[in-house]
Amino acid sequence: MRLLRTLSYDGIASEAGHQAVCRHRLPVHWPNLHSQIVHQIFTVNRKMPANTISTFGESDELCAALAEAGCRHLLVIQPGAFRARMTRITLDHVWLSFIEEDLARIASITLAPGTTRVLLPPLRGRLLVDGRLSDSRRIVTHGAGQRIIERLDGPCQWRDIVISTRHLTAFSRALTGTSIVVPAAVRLWQPTAPALKALAALHSAAMRATKTHPGQQYSQQALHGLEQTLIDRLVECLSGGPIGVYEARDGRCAGIMASFSQSTDAYPDRVPSVAHICKVLNVDERVLRRCCHAHLGLGPVRYLRLVRMQRVRCALRKGSCGTTTVTQVVQRHGFGEVGRFATEYRALYGELPSKTLNRGLGRLASKVGP
Repeated sequence: MRLLRTLSYDGIASEAGHQAVCRHRLPVHWPNLHSQIVHQIFTVNRKMPANTISTFGESDELCAALAEAGCRHLLVIQPGAFRARMTRITLDHVWLSFIEEDLARIASITLAPGTTRVLLPPLRGRLLVDGRLSDSRRIVTHGAGQRIIERLDGPCQWRDIVISTRHLTAFSRALTGTSIVVPAAVRLWQPTAPALKALAALHSAAMRATKTHPGQQYSQQALHGLEQTLIDRLVECLSGGPIGVYEARDGRCAGIMASFSQSTDAYPDRVPSVAHICKVLNVDERVLRRCCHAHLGLGPVRYLRLVRMQRVRCALRKGSCGTTTVTQVVQRHGFGEVGRFATEYRALYGELPSKTLNRGLGRLASKVGP
């Protein structure tokens, strides 16, 4: 039986389409799932680019690549050399991603209007979204219009789905008779084990196919079939509604952290003190500290210092030949003693600030040429 069926959107949105889908809902044949997807995607005429595999040596590079998933800022909080790899499949209304990261980090995420994000259970490591742990039995969602904090506690292999909210709503109404509404705030969902297994396996099989055939182009028909089957599985996982009670204190802490994250963005040339931020946000410092530990895994003072260090690193990497020195950059970002800073910088990034600057100047020179 064909796994990746191709349905017209107009048909599925109609009552007749709804009845047809219900009559022909397909079982998942686990042993043959990967082979069926590979066969149907890669034996057609390749006309449309749909997948990329990218590697990253700097956190800001990964952040830029994750912009479609709403990533606005990504801060490494664990010493070591940053390494990440991303596999992505781009469909008409759905984006699939699988990311492997080596270090603990914090990301602030704000989805673009009209999109919904679904995080599947990570294959490795711990992933927390607004302080809520993504475990093996649950999926995490959030919508547009609200900044959320995502944290990895160490090496992690995580995966997500970003989907057009309009299409998720239309498909859910056609398939179940009820429109699924995903709130902007973070929610946990616990689908049945078979439904979650089906969605996760489809995502993993598509990723394996992409790794086997990187950079290939596929026909519109094959991609359309993959997208519709994926949305079908997703609707099945979300049809039961979110679990748990979203308490007022959870929302307040999430709101404080969103404002805290935005407050650092408001000062691109300097990082304000914790006392100043608390005054602006009208929040007690003890409350801010408690929320930071729950969402960031560290206190506000340490977080702001790491933000400043990251800005120094970015400035050194983008330095101009003959006009940029380590001392200038370090002092511009509020660090007094350059020698002490260099020791702390090396402990975090594995190299001295001067090496970062020289490597950045080398890249500029290679771009300019002789």
